[in-house]
Amino acid sequence: PTWYRQGELSLEIVQLLGCPHTFDFFFLPWDTDRNCNRGFALMNFRHPVHAKCSGMLLQNHTWGSTSRPCGVRAAKIQGLVANIR
Repeated sequence: PTWYRQGELSLEIVQLLGCPHTFDFFFLPWDTDRNCNRGFALMNFRHPVHAKCSGMLLQNHTWGSTSRPCGVRAAKIQGLVANIR
């Protein structure tokens, strides 16, 4: 949902995954004109197994009171260093 802020959503994801150390990068783009997030987040997982397991948990997950399911896709840019450039 677009009302989540980066810290709130990353905390919910950590709680859902059950481990705070599966990813080392999380970015929730913010739309300053509308004062809400843009409806997607970028994550970098520490290991391909973490990405696969997390993707299975997050795919079709619903957040809060919304009925819109979460979609998971691999990004074109892979890796922590490439994402923080």
